[in-house]
Amino acid sequence: MKFIFFGTNIFSGTVFDSLSAHGYAPEAIITVPDDVAGRKQVLTPPHIKEKCAGSGIHIAQYSSLKDPETRKKIASFGADFAIVAAYRKIIPQAVLDMFPNGVLNVHPSLLPKWRGPSPIESAISAGDTETGVSIILLDADMDHGPIILQEKTDIGSDEYFEDVYGRLARMGGAMLLKLIPQWLDGKIEPKEQDHTRATFSKMLSWKDG
Repeated sequence: MKFIFFGTNIFSGTVFDSLSAHGYAPEAIITVPDDVAGRKQVLTPPHIKEKCAGSGIHIAQYSSLKDPETRKKIASFGADFAIVAAYRKIIPQAVLDMFPNGVLNVHPSLLPKWRGPSPIESAISAGDTETGVSIILLDADMDHGPIILQEKTDIGSDEYFEDVYGRLARMGGAMLLKLIPQWLDGKIEPKEQDHTRATFSKMLSWKDG
């Protein structure tokens, strides 16, 4: 089965490492263009691009997935499914429809709680004592799709953001390894989220500290 990996940052890279260590190699990695980062606003490539440079895997950087030529290029890989981990952009329905076995999104929260771009920061700031990883079947709305697999973990009172971030990324990779064979065999039925209980995190910048 061919797949494409969508990702950007260290979370993405950790999930990718788990897959790669067990023989899962994507047809392509799709990420965002190089962008300015930090207080000094230095032009910086996405972490996943730096990590996988020289791997032999095709790396594509697109500013938008709405462009018809971009969609043709994605379709040309002939992938059966896709994995998304911290891609940080909404993927249009026309792109989702390219994958016969769907698009699996690794989200570091217990959905429907903390949808959006900063779920880990939001959980810690809110004083949550537990969090987790949800793998959902992606749809065109933000973190809205049905849940395929979800696992919990405690947030220790002495833990920092980096501790929780790393653990959730490793959990996401391990969950995918357990999930993918069953998903492709049609042995898992996704469960609709309770949308009435959804809460949302916000987009953060370096100014948020």
